[in-house]
Amino acid sequence: EPRARLLRRNDQMELALQMPPWAAHLNIWFVMHDGNALQLIRERPMAPGARVNLRETSPDFPWIIDEPFGLELVLVVASERPLFATPRPDEEGVPALAAALEQARRDAGGQIAARAVMVETRAR
Repeated sequence: EPRARLLRRNDQMELALQMPPWAAHLNIWFVMHDGNALQLIRERPMAPGARVNLRETSPDFPWIIDEPFGLELVLVVASERPLFATPRPDEEGVPALAAALEQARRDAGGQIAARAVMVETRAR
């Protein structure tokens, strides 16, 4: 049975990724237990097959775990073309994001790869 990765207050989240064998645009969302999704990475160009360890969105925004705590999800999407014609909000409800991702999948015109990783966050 798959288990959520456990992270505690003040831990820094790190994602080790291997990109698909084609040039891709990387998007990452942190789906919180309150029903909202925070976009951490937006349309970052990535080389075919690149292996990367990500620990921050930018130097001024490290992925440090804090309240609220609970079960959350990291959603990683690599697409051959940009997913959206116009940028999505930095934070939005999961139903709106899910509908936008479904439309992007239908309109893709290229390859898409996705992975979801469960994360459990706790105070200590």
